[in-house]
Amino acid sequence: GKTIRKIPTEEAMDLSAKMREIVGIIFDKKG
Repeated sequence: GKTIRKIPTEEAMDLSAKMREIVGIIFDKKG
């Protein structure tokens, strides 16, 4: 879909960074 194009690049990158951080924390807790 082209829905992603509606999201500003900075906002998308910030969201991606937050997602990676959360995933990193989850994996860190799992060991």
